[in-house]
Parts: sequence; C-alpha cells; structure tokens
Amino acid sequence: MTGVFKLGKRIFLVLFFAITLALPAFAQSCESNANCELRGPGFECVSGQCEWMPPIGIPKPEFGIEETYRMYDDVANRNPDLVYTENAEGGFYTHYVDNTHPSATNSDNSYGTASIPRNTIPRNLVTGSVVEVHGGPYTYDFGGSIFIVGHGTLEHPVFVRGVSLADRPYFTRRWRVEGTYLIIENLVARSAGVMGEYFENASTNMVAIRFCEFDGSTLVVQGSYPEEPSPDDRADNVVLYANYLHDFGDVNSEIDEDVHGLSTGRLASYIWFVDNIVNETSGSGVQVYGSDYTYIGRNNFYRTRQSGVWAKSGSDIIFSQNHISNVIDTSWSTSTGMGFQYNPKRVWFLFNEVHDVIKGVVSASGLGGGREEFYFIGNVIYDVETGFSLNALNTPEPAKLIGNTIYDSEIGIANGYYTSKLDIINNVISASDYSISFPPDYPTASISNMSYNLLNGGGEIWWGSSVYLDLSQFQQATGECNGCVEANPLFVDVANGDFSLQVGSPAIDAGIESDVYQIFWDTYYDVFNSLNSLESLDIRKDFDGNPRPQGTAWDIGAYEFEGSTCVDTTALLNFITQWEQGNKTMPSLISTIASWKAGTGC
Repeated sequence: MTGVFKLGKRIFLVLFFAITLALPAFAQSCESNANCELRGPGFECVSGQCEWMPPIGIPKPEFGIEETYRMYDDVANRNPDLVYTENAEGGFYTHYVDNTHPSATNSDNSYGTASIPRNTIPRNLVTGSVVEVHGGPYTYDFGGSIFIVGHGTLEHPVFVRGVSLADRPYFTRRWRVEGTYLIIENLVARSAGVMGEYFENASTNMVAIRFCEFDGSTLVVQGSYPEEPSPDDRADNVVLYANYLHDFGDVNSEIDEDVHGLSTGRLASYIWFVDNIVNETSGSGVQVYGSDYTYIGRNNFYRTRQSGVWAKSGSDIIFSQNHISNVIDTSWSTSTGMGFQYNPKRVWFLFNEVHDVIKGVVSASGLGGGREEFYFIGNVIYDVETGFSLNALNTPEPAKLIGNTIYDSEIGIANGYYTSKLDIINNVISASDYSISFPPDYPTASISNMSYNLLNGGGEIWWGSSVYLDLSQFQQATGECNGCVEANPLFVDVANGDFSLQVGSPAIDAGIESDVYQIFWDTYYDVFNSLNSLESLDIRKDFDGNPRPQGTAWDIGAYEFEGSTCVDTTALLNFITQWEQGNKTMPSLISTIASWKAGTGC
C-alpha cells in the first residue's frame, strides 16, 4: 500500500510496502531533490549528489545512512578474499541465503549461491560481506534469538539485506545484533530485536538498521550487563533509519504493559533514531533510559500509549522535528506527546509538532535531584488540554521555553505540583482558557520570568495568588512580561495545522534572541565538529528550518515570517510625496508598507 502522512506543513512519504526498487547506486548524482526521493526520507540534492540532511540540531552519523551495498560494484572496494556474484539488479553478493530453496543447505556451504543457497545467515561475517537473504520465514534460533553478527570496516562494511522493500524476508525470532560497520536492511522481525543485552564482550559499534519492519516486542539498544563493564560491552554509534515499528503489545490491554517501540539503555551512546514511523504500541513510541547522546529526529509517532517520546535518564538527549499525535489515554498514564521523569540531563525538545493529545509536554516524578538543563524550542502544540505541564523543574538554571506556538488549549503553560523555575520567552499562546496557570501552592511564579510573548484569545493568567484577566493588568501588577503583546497572531490556516504568520502579524519583528542558541552551540561544538556536522549546530531556525531572524528582529512564536519586513526607503519617500499631494490615503500607506517584503531600509 502507498500512503502519505500530513505532518502540518511537512509531508512524509510512507516508504514501507510501497517502493519496489532497490536503493539506488552508491554516490548517486542528481539534478534536483526529486532525483533523490528513492534514497529515502531526508535525502536532498546537494552539489549534484544525493545527501541525507539531518533534522535540525542533530548531527549526521559517521556511518549507516548514505552507504549502499552498490559500493561493491567497484572492484577496488571489495575484499579480495571474497567472491562477489552479480545479482538480478546489477549489484553483488558474497553470501546467498534462501531457506525455501529445495537445494538449500549449510553443510560444506559457507557462502551459498542462487542454485545452492544457505539455510541461515552465517555468524561472524567478515569485512566486505554482502549477505542476500531470500525466502522465509526464518524460525531458527540460538537461545530463542537469531544472531546477526558482522565485523566490517569503514572501507569494507558488512551488509545483511533483503533484496528490496517489496521483497523482504521475515524472521519469527528476536534478533540479537552484534558487530562493527554492519548494515541490516530490507528485513522484517516479528519479535523486534536487541543489541548487546545480557552478553559480555558483545561490542556493537557503527551499526545501522534501515528499511526494516518490527513488531511484537520492544526494540532495545543498550550495552551488556557485566559486573565490571569494558568498552567491548557497549553499544555505540547505532543508527535506526526509515524503519516501521508497530503493534508492540496490546494497545487495548487493561494493564500497563509498558511495551515501548524503542528503548535505549545503559552503556549506550550516540544513538540515532531518525525518519521512522511508530504506531500501535502499548508503551511510549520511544523511551530513553540511560543512554547518552541520543538523537530522536523527524519520526512520526501516532496511536502509542503513554507518550510519543519519553526520557527517564541519560544525558544529551535531543528530540527534534518529530510529529506526535493521537496518543491513547489510559487510567495510569495521561495521553502525552513528549516528556520526561526522574533525572535526565541536558534534554532538548526542538521543533516538534504535537496535537490531539491531552498534554503536549510533561515533566514528572523528579524530586530526587540531579535534573539539569531543559530546553523547549520552536515546538508547535495544538488541540490539547495543556500545552506544557512542567513540574519539579526547580533546576539550578531555569528551564527555557523559547519560541513555541501553543494553540487551542485549556491551559497554555501549567505548573501543577512542585516548584519549577522557567524562562518563558518569545512564545505565542493563542485560544487558551488560561495562558499561564501557576497557582500559589508552589513558588513557581515568583522565580520564573516571562517576556516577549504574544497572548491571544482572552486567556487569563494565574500567577501565584492572583488571576489576571488581561495582559495589561498582569503587567501592571507584577512587572512581568516586558515586550509582551496581546493580539491576534494572524496564523495562516489553523484549520489545516498551518501556524505560520500572515503579512501584518503583530508577532513579526516583535521578539528577541534568546541565549539558548549560543548555549547549544557552545555545549555541542566539540561533538558536532568531531562528526563533521558543524552545519547542523546552528539551531537559529524556525519550525520550517528557515534561518532566524528574517527581518529587523526575531518574530514571536515557532515561525519566522518568510518575507522581510524591511522597507524600501526610496519607495517610501516617493509614497510620502504622493500622500502629501493628496494622491494616497493613510490606509493605503499602511497596506503598502505591510506588503513590502524586501528593501534597503534595514
């Protein structure tokens, strides 16, 4: 089947079960983005080559997305100790597996051929191996699991692959993946998979799983569990790209099954979960529990339970440009788009779209101390009961809510229990019953700051012991909200989820630049530089990825008006002359200035 998910203004092509062609040749040339569509989501034409562009604020992995097995079309790239045989599409394999073939055997058959295939994937694949898997289902097991183990190098990676997305063999046993410079693609695992769990010296580094389908139980990425772990017990530099995860647990269960789509755990770092689709999970779409440098970007989560994405522990976690909707509510876990509990550190929520949930973003369960640095930047949240429900965030430095857009909520930003320290800057809160709800139970209002926000729709402000009916009353009584505006933001098309700004919006050029963008740069410069991804380090962007600012100042909210509001001074002087002569009116002057989108008057 073919389908398209509409993600606000972003359209994601559903690759699964739709594309019948294999991945194009290595280093494919291009003339436009259209030439790169079959490479997968996120690929664009850059300087004549198809290149994967990471989500905002996420570095590009060193290995795993852009490589294809067609690199071995070039004889110079091959392992001279292996024999490469041409397949039907013109690529090459070194191992042929088909358990449905009448002549299939593993006996004295280390590699397999199309006429005499192997029954199973060999263990401990060497550099340069390309295993082509046909047939299925595969039910063989070792301790209840199917091992996929390969040790390649950057120059000679190992590929284990089904022929194409349209011809993907499936496995009824749980995968256990180990190795280095290993790519697994075009396969189906009916019981999900595990990396490194419970196995000592099961090093997993530079491994990618892509264009695969998983169901049944949680996909886990974590290190092993020895009493004294060594580097060989870690799972690092793991990429999960363009996969489909679905039907994990029973979404109709009356108990908390906690079967997540992806779970990342201890002794794991540099994990990329990008451009995937996750739905029908009885737990969260993703749960981060102990991994560091975890990048969850540009995924589509819907009909999960508990939340779309969630963090419990770990550090340097970036959730960027995910689309989250229709999270299922339960008696034990409120329907939530994104959030965290316990004590993760340095968590960034960047440019995500969340709607049709009860709570957009939640912080919970964290009185033990140890929380540090939380940032909520450029998110669009709508059709919810509460936009942000931030509790127990009395961190050393205030949590930063910068440049978000919240629409159609009972409460825009809430603190229901335990003190939170918040900087609320450059946000649009529109069509809310309460723009802010900080009741007097905790001193959140007295230690938080609001400035340069746009409030609209008559939403009251509950700030400590008082409720204020409008912005002016709030400003006069508290001295808060310097630079704030109370007006209609003039969104383009809220009915279709388009919260960008029309010409004349009072949000245009009405904000300021926050220090969070420099904080991000300073915090991750060394990491991004080591990954050759400095171009991803600048997050001074809006929800659509446009650079900010575009005009004389920053716009308020998640979107930057794409046309400059600078005035052409020559045209303005000519207009004023005609106005003085009686040829123009004041309304026409205002209309003309609003329509100018470029000029020299900045």
